[in-house]
Amino acid sequence: MIDKQGKKRLIVFSGLYPIRMSVSEDDGVTWSELKPIGDFGGIVAMGSVERLKNGDYVALFHDDGRFFRANGKRTPEMTLYQTFSKNGGLSWSEPQQLFKSAEIHLCEPGVIRSPDGKQLAMLLRENRRVRNSHVMFSNDETRTWTAPRELPGALTGDRHTGKYAPDGRL
Repeated sequence: MIDKQGKKRLIVFSGLYPIRMSVSEDDGVTWSELKPIGDFGGIVAMGSVERLKNGDYVALFHDDGRFFRANGKRTPEMTLYQTFSKNGGLSWSEPQQLFKSAEIHLCEPGVIRSPDGKQLAMLLRENRRVRNSHVMFSNDETRTWTAPRELPGALTGDRHTGKYAPDGRL
């Protein structure tokens, strides 16, 4: 991650409760101790981190109630969350709930920006394995997301990480 003053950092997250992170400001030669980023947790933290046009970062993750707060209990729903950093990853906001459902358990968000930079796509696994993976879109830098849409079987998988090939293919 790069803060708004140009300082580069490597950040590693550790999931469950609370989500913790370690920071390196020397390309991984040394690392800080793992420290909580807030009073919240998640099963897979962070599923995806993306830099926004204003220089902030968004991190996305999911939880089923067990780890979001201390002494949590599993719920029938899976919930997707997003949290923001305005200082190059050093601190994170209280998470915002994006989607919650008992019918489809969407998890492991992987975000990629469109080639023209105008849209974010979030690819999601369906955790119960009863439906294909899904996709959600944001056209306003994560302020809003579309409803989830099921993808064809060929795009179903785990821990989606989109990258562009040199020829532009996704």
